[in-house]
Amino acid sequence: MTQVGAALAVGVRSRLVGVARVVPRLTQPRFGAPSAARGGDRRQPPALRQPHPAQRCSARSGSPVLSIRMCEDCSGTGQGAEAFGTFWLTFGGCGSAVLAAAFGGTDSNLGIGLLGVALAFGLTVLTMAFAIGHISGCHLNPAVTLGLVSGGRHPAKEALPYILSQVVGAVLAAGVLYVIATGKADAEIGGFASNGYGEHSPGGYGLVAALVTEVVLTMFFLIVIMGATDSRAPAGLVTTSPSH
Repeated sequence: MTQVGAALAVGVRSRLVGVARVVPRLTQPRFGAPSAARGGDRRQPPALRQPHPAQRCSARSGSPVLSIRMCEDCSGTGQGAEAFGTFWLTFGGCGSAVLAAAFGGTDSNLGIGLLGVALAFGLTVLTMAFAIGHISGCHLNPAVTLGLVSGGRHPAKEALPYILSQVVGAVLAAGVLYVIATGKADAEIGGFASNGYGEHSPGGYGLVAALVTEVVLTMFFLIVIMGATDSRAPAGLVTTSPSH
């Protein structure tokens, strides 16, 4: 819930900034309005040209990496992509913590450790951004979805289907991990890569510390996402889709 609250706060601020940017445009001539300099622009409006939905998704994304604004023609496909992407994130990220963080025991040098687990989470998100970013926006997190909805970057009607798809993907990945982790006789599941506060915190931190950490890091996470995918951001690997 702390992640959701921080995400909504960032999203609302982004929406207010977006409204301030849109208002001045309302006084500009609309597409197809006569132009005194050229004697009138009679080109066909873009809305009358109807390319294939997949072509519209590709054109709107502008990049194979990350497109926060989902193509409305691909809503069902986007939900499937979110389930697939969240499965990969959970399987790769949590799987690295369960199976590889301390591989061979704590005295072994074969495990990937905390740094390896962090890289696993980052690489799973990066690979899914390339794979499904142009389809669903690659949210992979309910806090991201709610933050983008509150910021006007994602249709509100798609929030619940997206979140349900993410939960389904994560649950399926956890099931697969459980089958793998219990595949040996002396398997010890333990916390199964879960975390929390108090005795459930790897560092023994209390509730207040955990709460502040979640709120602050989720807030900056959404700020980075919404800032990097803004239309005014420098062109690069991460881009935003144009407005519909």
